[in-house]
Amino acid sequence: MIARGFRVVGRVQGVGFRWFVVRLARGCGVRGGVRNEADGAVVAWAQGEEEGLARFRAGLEQGP
Repeated sequence: MIARGFRVVGRVQGVGFRWFVVRLARGCGVRGGVRNEADGAVVAWAQGEEEGLARFRAGLEQGP
């Protein structure tokens, strides 16, 4: 099992992005958490197998 952290910037607060991240993580088979940062970014941390984390990262890069 591997753990990774991710930071997403842009238009990610006030648009349901955290809920998108939660659904994405479940679909990729990873567990973790997500929170808004004071500077407007969203930070996520995830734990799982390499393949699931790769799908999770790709989903974060694409967005909802």
